[in-house]
Amino acid sequence: MTSDSWIKALIANASQSVKERRETLGWTIYRAAAEAGLSWLAVKQVERGERRPSLETFCRLAAGLQMKPSELLAEIEKQSEHTQKIPKK
Repeated sequence: MTSDSWIKALIANASQSVKERRETLGWTIYRAAAEAGLSWLAVKQVERGERRPSLETFCRLAAGLQMKPSELLAEIEKQSEHTQKIPKK
């Protein structure tokens, strides 16, 4: 697997992790956006994998979803371990 395809898979897992966390909280996209201080469209685009969040947006999303950024990243990595292997250099 190339590093480009691994990165795309990681982004897909990030989208899934954000959506799963929001749904676990029982929140709408609008509520998650309000909690994160983002537009509902930005959250929707992240959940669909249509937007690659900046570090600031990622941190806002994590905080809005009542997680530390490291906790959200750990969830993404956990999902990635089940779907993709990290490419060797």
